[in-house]
This record gives sequence, C-alpha cells and structure tokens, in this order.
Amino acid sequence: ATLGSVTATSVELLLNGTDDSGTVIYNVTYGLSNASTTGNSGTQKSLIINGLTSNTAYTFEVAASDLAGNTAVNNPISIEATTLISSNSNCSGTSTEALPGQGSFSTGYNYSFTTSGTDVTFTFELLDNKTGVIAYLWKESPFSEIPMNNVSGKIFSITLPGQSPGTSLSRACKFAFAGGLAITKYFSYIVGDDCALGLDDFDLELFKVYPNPTQNSWIVKTKNIKMSSIEVFDILGKQVLSLAPNAVEAIIDASALKSGLYFAKINTDNGSSSLKLVRQ
Repeated sequence: ATLGSVTATSVELLLNGTDDSGTVIYNVTYGLSNASTTGNSGTQKSLIINGLTSNTAYTFEVAASDLAGNTAVNNPISIEATTLISSNSNCSGTSTEALPGQGSFSTGYNYSFTTSGTDVTFTFELLDNKTGVIAYLWKESPFSEIPMNNVSGKIFSITLPGQSPGTSLSRACKFAFAGGLAITKYFSYIVGDDCALGLDDFDLELFKVYPNPTQNSWIVKTKNIKMSSIEVFDILGKQVLSLAPNAVEAIIDASALKSGLYFAKINTDNGSSSLKLVRQ
C-alpha cells in the first residue's frame, strides 16, 4: 500500500496484494471512518478516500485479506498524508457535498459562478463516472428547477439575466444520470462578487501583466517583490499550470491552454494575490 494523489478533500491509496485465490479484499480505517474495496491478485487497485477536511493530517491503516477471511502477514500498513489547502471560494471550487437525502458524490463536482453586468452564470461539472448525465439548476426559495445547458462532456451552465448587484442567490445543481441522481449542496453567491480563488489580495498595483488577452504567453512583473510560485486555474477551479519563478518577472506559457478566462494565484513573501488572465 502506497500513497497516490492528494487533493484538498481526498487521498488516493494504491493497493497491491497477492493471493493464490486470485482476489484480495482491502479494508482501510482512518479515525472513526473506514472504507473497503476488492482487487485482483497482483494488480494495483486505486482507492480514493473522499470527503476529507482540507489542510489536515490523516493516518490510514490498510489491511488485506482473502475471501475466506485469511489475513495478510504484514497487516496493517500505515500511511500518513496531509490534505492540501483548499482553493475553494464562494465563486469557484470543488466539492463532494450533497444535499441530505439527495444522493451522494464519489469523486465530486466543480462549481463556478460569475457575473457579467447584471447577468450571472452558474456552471457545474460532474466528476463522477456516470453516463446519460443531464443537469438542473435548483433555486432554494421559492423552490424552482430549470434545465441547464450542456457545454461539453459533463459540464453544464446557465445564465440568469437581470440580477441586482449585491443580491444573494442560493442555488444548487441536480445531476440526473443512468441509475440515479445526486444534488449538490446549496451555494450562496453574491451578484457581482469576483472573489476569484478567495485570496486576500494585498496590493494588485504591485503587479503588471501583459499582453492580456494573449494568444501565446503572459508576462507578469512585480515592483521588486520576488514571486515564489504562480498557480493558474480555469474558471472551474482546476489548476492547469504551476511554476516557481523566484524572480520579479515571470512568463506564463498559454500555448497549451484553451481560449477562455483564467485566474493566476501569485505567492510572495508578502502574501498572495490573484490576477485575471484571458487566453484568446
């Protein structure tokens, strides 16, 4: 058992046991919770533990057995992992939370809310491995359900025109798919809020980015403040680029990115800030 990928809310465990019966059962305990899965002998099995708390240390105790209950000699294997700091905000992020009694998410979903003038666009992407997916935007009070438009894959979006700046909108997304449904939690979004990645911008005047929009790359300059790292996220909160310039000037290569809006999280010794980037 070894550690795989780690996010703010999940940890992947890579399991590989061997048994003459051909089948291995894995049981994982962490705190007061547990998870289990079954794999073929000698074949690596990925088990993703979801619903974890961000920036938290966990210890996973992994035990293996066969179908008859015989246990592995080296049980248990202990794996330690610390979840990442969450980049979620009131405007975008990733979650596995569902409305109580309204299904559940295994991998989760992305969400993004943006305002353009008085138009508010809600975008949700289902990350679970489901087929025949359709989506509806839910309004909490008074309740209503509106079909959402399929952008691509399992990404759905809808724009609500004529919203008043400063108004709070409470919305959720119902994903319906072959074999069931799952509904996200309700999100409260303030019309006009441009929280990007929820960062505390210490002084945007310290930064300069050009050309913006760009077709090839962005150049970011600061006023004599070294940038320790730059992380670029798309509008759904997915990290698409990462670099560590350790300099007052950096080039962000946009050649591999699709056209659209992005956000750059810039980290310095003085704090963090975010910039809007547009790829033509």
